[in-house]
Amino acid sequence: MPQFKFTAIDENGKRTEGRQSAENGEALTQLLRKRGLIPVKFEPTINGIFGGLEFHRTKRLKDADLVLFMRNLSTYSDAALPLDKALTMLAGIKGNSTVSDLAKRILSHVNDGGTLSGGLVAEGSLFQPQYVALIQAGEAGGKMKSVLSDVADQMEDVLVLRQKLANALQYPVLVFIVAMATIVILMSVVLPQFAPIFEEA
Repeated sequence: MPQFKFTAIDENGKRTEGRQSAENGEALTQLLRKRGLIPVKFEPTINGIFGGLEFHRTKRLKDADLVLFMRNLSTYSDAALPLDKALTMLAGIKGNSTVSDLAKRILSHVNDGGTLSGGLVAEGSLFQPQYVALIQAGEAGGKMKSVLSDVADQMEDVLVLRQKLANALQYPVLVFIVAMATIVILMSVVLPQFAPIFEEA
Protein backbone atom coordinates (compact mmCIF):
# COMPACT_ATOMS: atom_id res chain seq x y z
CA MET A 1 0.00 0.00 0.00
CA PRO A 2 1.42 3.42 -0.93
CA GLN A 3 2.67 5.72 1.80
CA PHE A 4 2.04 9.46 1.82
CA LYS A 5 3.84 12.29 3.53
CA PHE A 6 1.18 14.76 4.63
CA THR A 7 0.68 18.15 6.19
CA ALA A 8 -2.65 18.82 7.94
CA ILE A 9 -4.30 21.15 10.42
CA ASP A 10 -6.62 20.27 13.29
CA GLU A 11 -9.78 22.06 14.43
CA ASN A 12 -7.70 24.58 16.34
CA GLY A 13 -5.57 25.37 13.32
CA LYS A 14 -2.48 23.56 14.64
CA ARG A 15 -0.21 22.31 11.89
CA THR A 16 0.72 18.61 11.88
CA GLU A 17 3.08 16.66 9.62
CA GLY A 18 3.45 12.91 9.32
CA ARG A 19 3.21 9.79 7.18
CA GLN A 20 0.22 7.59 6.50
CA SER A 21 -0.39 4.54 4.35
CA ALA A 22 -3.47 4.69 2.13
CA GLU A 23 -4.71 3.26 -1.15
CA ASN A 24 -4.93 6.72 -2.77
CA GLY A 25 -5.25 10.42 -2.03
CA GLU A 26 -8.99 10.25 -1.37
CA ALA A 27 -8.56 7.39 1.10
CA LEU A 28 -5.81 9.33 2.84
CA THR A 29 -8.09 12.37 3.15
CA GLN A 30 -10.82 10.26 4.74
CA LEU A 31 -8.39 8.66 7.20
CA LEU A 32 -7.07 12.05 8.28
CA ARG A 33 -10.56 13.49 8.69
CA LYS A 34 -11.47 10.58 10.98
CA ARG A 35 -8.55 11.71 13.14
CA GLY A 36 -9.91 15.26 13.20
CA LEU A 37 -7.34 16.55 10.73
CA ILE A 38 -7.86 18.58 7.57
CA PRO A 39 -5.20 17.76 4.94
CA VAL A 40 -3.66 20.74 3.22
CA LYS A 41 -0.86 18.95 1.37
CA PHE A 42 0.30 15.41 0.74
CA GLU A 43 2.78 13.70 -1.54
CA PRO A 44 3.46 10.00 -2.24
CA THR A 45 6.79 8.60 -1.13
CA ILE A 46 8.68 5.62 -2.53
CA ASN A 47 10.96 3.61 -0.28
CA GLY A 48 13.27 0.88 -1.49
CA ILE A 49 16.79 0.31 -2.71
CA PHE A 50 17.46 4.06 -2.71
CA GLY A 51 17.41 4.21 1.07
CA GLY A 52 14.12 5.98 1.58
CA LEU A 53 14.55 8.71 -0.98
CA GLU A 54 11.31 10.48 -1.76
CA PHE A 55 10.18 11.05 -5.32
CA HIS A 56 7.58 13.72 -6.02
CA ARG A 57 5.61 14.39 -9.15
CA THR A 58 7.13 17.31 -11.01
CA LYS A 59 4.80 20.23 -11.51
CA ARG A 60 5.24 22.31 -14.64
CA LEU A 61 2.33 24.64 -14.08
CA LYS A 62 3.25 28.30 -13.75
CA ASP A 63 1.59 30.72 -11.36
CA ALA A 64 -0.17 32.35 -14.31
CA ASP A 65 -1.63 28.96 -15.28
CA LEU A 66 -3.01 28.44 -11.79
CA VAL A 67 -4.57 31.90 -11.83
CA LEU A 68 -6.11 31.17 -15.23
CA PHE A 69 -7.54 27.89 -13.95
CA MET A 70 -9.06 29.42 -10.82
CA ARG A 71 -10.39 32.53 -12.60
CA ASN A 72 -12.11 30.47 -15.29
CA LEU A 73 -13.53 28.11 -12.69
CA SER A 74 -14.90 31.12 -10.80
CA THR A 75 -16.41 32.53 -13.99
CA TYR A 76 -18.15 29.25 -14.81
CA SER A 77 -19.41 29.03 -11.24
CA ASP A 78 -20.88 32.54 -11.52
CA ALA A 79 -22.68 31.33 -14.65
CA ALA A 80 -24.38 28.67 -12.47
CA LEU A 81 -22.59 25.77 -14.17
CA PRO A 82 -22.26 22.60 -12.07
CA LEU A 83 -18.72 21.83 -10.94
CA ASP A 84 -18.31 18.84 -13.24
CA LYS A 85 -19.50 20.84 -16.25
CA ALA A 86 -17.17 23.71 -15.40
CA LEU A 87 -14.21 21.35 -15.08
CA THR A 88 -15.18 19.66 -18.34
CA MET A 89 -15.06 23.01 -20.12
CA LEU A 90 -11.68 23.78 -18.55
CA ALA A 91 -10.42 20.36 -19.61
CA GLY A 92 -11.33 21.25 -23.19
CA ILE A 93 -9.23 24.40 -23.27
CA LYS A 94 -7.00 24.47 -26.33
CA GLY A 95 -3.61 26.13 -26.43
CA ASN A 96 -2.78 25.48 -22.77
CA SER A 97 -2.31 21.76 -22.17
CA THR A 98 -1.07 22.24 -18.59
CA VAL A 99 -4.33 23.87 -17.47
CA SER A 100 -6.33 21.34 -19.45
CA ASP A 101 -4.47 18.41 -17.87
CA LEU A 102 -4.96 19.90 -14.40
CA ALA A 103 -8.70 20.23 -15.00
CA LYS A 104 -8.86 16.63 -16.25
CA ARG A 105 -7.17 15.29 -13.13
CA ILE A 106 -9.45 17.24 -10.80
CA LEU A 107 -12.51 16.29 -12.89
CA SER A 108 -11.56 12.63 -12.54
CA HIS A 109 -11.31 13.10 -8.78
CA VAL A 110 -14.75 14.76 -8.65
CA ASN A 111 -16.34 12.10 -10.86
CA ASP A 112 -15.03 9.47 -8.45
CA GLY A 113 -17.06 11.10 -5.68
CA GLY A 114 -14.43 13.48 -4.37
CA THR A 115 -14.67 17.19 -3.71
CA LEU A 116 -13.00 20.13 -5.42
CA SER A 117 -10.86 20.80 -2.35
CA GLY A 118 -9.89 17.13 -2.27
CA GLY A 119 -8.83 17.35 -5.90
CA LEU A 120 -6.69 20.39 -5.13
CA VAL A 121 -5.10 18.61 -2.17
CA ALA A 122 -4.34 15.64 -4.41
CA GLU A 123 -2.16 17.96 -6.49
CA GLY A 124 0.32 18.13 -3.63
CA SER A 125 1.92 21.52 -3.02
CA LEU A 126 0.60 23.02 -6.25
CA PHE A 127 -2.11 25.03 -4.47
CA GLN A 128 -1.38 27.02 -1.31
CA PRO A 129 -2.96 25.62 1.89
CA GLN A 130 -4.89 28.82 2.58
CA TYR A 131 -6.66 28.58 -0.78
CA VAL A 132 -7.59 24.95 -0.18
CA ALA A 133 -8.88 25.82 3.30
CA LEU A 134 -11.07 28.62 1.88
CA ILE A 135 -12.58 26.29 -0.72
CA GLN A 136 -13.22 23.65 1.95
CA ALA A 137 -15.05 26.30 3.98
CA GLY A 138 -17.05 27.30 0.89
CA GLU A 139 -18.05 23.70 0.26
CA ALA A 140 -19.16 23.29 3.85
CA GLY A 141 -21.11 26.57 3.87
CA GLY A 142 -22.56 26.36 0.36
CA LYS A 143 -20.87 29.59 -0.76
CA MET A 144 -18.68 28.31 -3.55
CA LYS A 145 -19.38 31.19 -5.94
CA SER A 146 -18.09 33.91 -3.63
CA VAL A 147 -15.23 31.75 -2.31
CA LEU A 148 -13.94 30.85 -5.79
CA SER A 149 -14.07 34.53 -6.75
CA ASP A 150 -12.16 35.51 -3.59
CA VAL A 151 -9.53 32.83 -4.16
CA ALA A 152 -9.08 33.89 -7.80
CA ASP A 153 -8.72 37.54 -6.70
CA GLN A 154 -6.13 36.63 -4.08
CA MET A 155 -4.14 34.52 -6.51
CA GLU A 156 -4.16 37.33 -9.07
CA ASP A 157 -3.01 39.85 -6.45
CA VAL A 158 -0.13 37.60 -5.42
CA LEU A 159 0.88 37.07 -9.05
CA VAL A 160 0.85 40.81 -9.77
CA LEU A 161 2.92 41.49 -6.63
CA ARG A 162 5.49 38.87 -7.62
CA GLN A 163 5.77 40.35 -11.10
CA LYS A 164 6.27 43.84 -9.65
CA LEU A 165 8.98 42.57 -7.32
CA ALA A 166 10.70 40.75 -10.16
CA ASN A 167 10.65 43.89 -12.31
CA ALA A 168 11.90 46.02 -9.43
CA LEU A 169 14.84 43.67 -8.85
CA GLN A 170 15.95 43.55 -12.48
CA TYR A 171 17.92 46.84 -12.36
CA PRO A 172 19.77 46.16 -9.07
CA VAL A 173 20.67 42.67 -10.26
CA LEU A 174 21.96 44.07 -13.56
CA VAL A 175 24.07 46.68 -11.73
CA PHE A 176 25.47 43.98 -9.46
CA ILE A 177 26.41 41.77 -12.42
CA VAL A 178 28.14 44.67 -14.22
CA ALA A 179 29.99 45.62 -11.03
CA MET A 180 31.21 42.05 -10.49
CA ALA A 181 32.29 41.79 -14.15
CA THR A 182 34.21 45.06 -13.80
CA ILE A 183 35.99 43.83 -10.67
CA VAL A 184 36.93 40.57 -12.36
CA ILE A 185 38.37 42.44 -15.37
CA LEU A 186 40.36 44.76 -13.10
CA MET A 187 41.76 41.90 -11.05
CA SER A 188 42.59 39.62 -13.97
CA VAL A 189 43.59 42.06 -16.74
CA VAL A 190 44.39 45.56 -15.52
CA LEU A 191 46.22 44.97 -12.23
CA PRO A 192 48.61 42.32 -13.63
CA GLN A 193 49.88 44.95 -16.11
CA PHE A 194 50.94 47.19 -13.22
CA ALA A 195 52.68 44.39 -11.34
CA PRO A 196 56.14 44.99 -12.96
CA ILE A 197 55.93 48.70 -12.07
CA PHE A 198 55.17 47.90 -8.44
CA GLU A 199 58.05 45.41 -8.32
CA GLU A 200 60.54 47.99 -9.67
CA ALA A 201 59.31 50.58 -7.19
